[in-house]
Amino acid sequence: CTRTYTVAPGDICLGISRAQNVSTFQLAAVNSEIIDATCSNLQVGEELCLGTPGEDCTDVYRVGDNDSCTNIQTQFNLNSTILMQNNPNVDEACDNLYPGLILC
Repeated sequence: CTRTYTVAPGDICLGISRAQNVSTFQLAAVNSEIIDATCSNLQVGEELCLGTPGEDCTDVYRVGDNDSCTNIQTQFNLNSTILMQNNPNVDEACDNLYPGLILC
Protein backbone atom coordinates (compact mmCIF):
# COMPACT_ATOMS: atom_id res chain seq x y z
CA CYS A 1 0.00 0.00 0.00
CA THR A 2 1.43 3.39 -0.99
CA ARG A 3 -0.89 5.57 1.12
CA THR A 4 -3.14 4.92 4.09
CA TYR A 5 -5.93 6.69 5.95
CA THR A 6 -7.32 6.07 9.43
CA VAL A 7 -11.12 6.22 9.61
CA ALA A 8 -12.41 9.06 11.81
CA PRO A 9 -15.86 9.50 13.40
CA GLY A 10 -18.49 10.42 10.80
CA ASP A 11 -16.40 9.31 7.80
CA ILE A 12 -18.12 7.93 4.71
CA CYS A 13 -16.37 6.47 1.66
CA LEU A 14 -17.30 9.35 -0.64
CA GLY A 15 -15.95 11.89 1.83
CA ILE A 16 -12.72 9.95 2.26
CA SER A 17 -12.34 9.71 -1.53
CA ARG A 18 -12.81 13.46 -1.94
CA ALA A 19 -10.53 14.46 0.92
CA GLN A 20 -7.76 11.99 0.11
CA ASN A 21 -7.75 12.32 -3.71
CA VAL A 22 -8.57 8.68 -4.39
CA SER A 23 -11.20 7.40 -6.79
CA THR A 24 -14.29 5.88 -5.22
CA PHE A 25 -13.64 2.63 -7.09
CA GLN A 26 -9.99 2.49 -6.03
CA LEU A 27 -10.91 2.96 -2.36
CA ALA A 28 -13.44 0.12 -2.53
CA ALA A 29 -11.26 -2.18 -4.65
CA VAL A 30 -8.11 -2.05 -2.56
CA ASN A 31 -10.12 -2.43 0.65
CA SER A 32 -12.59 -5.07 -0.54
CA GLU A 33 -11.81 -7.30 2.43
CA ILE A 34 -12.61 -4.45 4.85
CA ILE A 35 -15.35 -2.36 3.19
CA ASP A 36 -18.67 -3.94 2.20
CA ALA A 37 -20.38 -3.19 -1.13
CA THR A 38 -22.40 -0.31 0.32
CA CYS A 39 -19.52 1.05 2.41
CA SER A 40 -21.71 0.96 5.48
CA ASN A 41 -19.29 -0.86 7.75
CA LEU A 42 -16.45 1.63 8.30
CA GLN A 43 -14.99 1.38 11.79
CA VAL A 44 -13.39 4.36 13.55
CA GLY A 45 -9.66 3.77 13.87
CA GLU A 46 -9.57 1.29 10.98
CA GLU A 47 -6.67 1.83 8.57
CA LEU A 48 -7.62 1.91 4.89
CA CYS A 49 -5.29 1.57 1.94
CA LEU A 50 -5.65 4.47 -0.51
CA GLY A 51 -3.47 3.13 -3.31
CA THR A 52 -1.19 0.31 -4.35
CA PRO A 53 2.13 0.61 -6.20
CA GLY A 54 1.57 1.18 -9.92
CA GLU A 55 -2.18 1.61 -9.51
CA ASP A 56 -2.46 4.76 -7.41
CA CYS A 57 -4.38 7.54 -9.13
CA THR A 58 -2.46 10.78 -9.21
CA ASP A 59 -5.32 12.88 -10.62
CA VAL A 60 -8.96 12.52 -9.68
CA TYR A 61 -12.14 14.26 -10.80
CA ARG A 62 -15.36 14.81 -8.87
CA VAL A 63 -18.43 14.22 -11.05
CA GLY A 64 -20.74 17.25 -11.20
CA ASP A 65 -24.52 17.53 -11.55
CA ASN A 66 -24.66 17.54 -15.35
CA ASP A 67 -21.54 15.54 -16.18
CA SER A 68 -21.48 12.77 -18.73
CA CYS A 69 -18.66 10.51 -19.85
CA THR A 70 -18.49 12.48 -23.09
CA ASN A 71 -17.90 15.86 -21.47
CA ILE A 72 -15.43 14.38 -18.95
CA GLN A 73 -13.50 12.75 -21.81
CA THR A 74 -13.48 16.03 -23.72
CA GLN A 75 -12.44 18.08 -20.69
CA PHE A 76 -9.46 15.82 -19.95
CA ASN A 77 -8.66 14.76 -23.53
CA LEU A 78 -9.34 11.09 -22.78
CA ASN A 79 -10.77 8.38 -24.97
CA SER A 80 -13.51 6.11 -23.64
CA THR A 81 -11.14 3.14 -23.32
CA ILE A 82 -8.84 4.97 -20.89
CA LEU A 83 -11.76 6.38 -18.88
CA MET A 84 -13.31 2.92 -18.53
CA GLN A 85 -10.01 1.16 -17.74
CA ASN A 86 -9.26 3.66 -14.98
CA ASN A 87 -12.82 3.46 -13.62
CA PRO A 88 -14.17 -0.08 -13.97
CA ASN A 89 -17.08 0.86 -11.71
CA VAL A 90 -18.51 2.99 -14.55
CA ASP A 91 -20.71 0.79 -16.72
CA GLU A 92 -20.25 0.55 -20.48
CA ALA A 93 -23.27 2.77 -21.19
CA CYS A 94 -21.89 5.32 -18.72
CA ASP A 95 -25.32 5.78 -17.18
CA ASN A 96 -24.31 5.18 -13.57
CA LEU A 97 -22.40 8.42 -12.93
CA TYR A 98 -23.69 10.43 -9.98
CA PRO A 99 -22.73 13.82 -8.54
CA GLY A 100 -19.86 13.45 -6.12
CA LEU A 101 -18.46 10.23 -7.61
CA ILE A 102 -14.67 10.45 -7.67
CA LEU A 103 -13.08 9.24 -10.91
CA CYS A 104 -9.49 8.44 -11.72
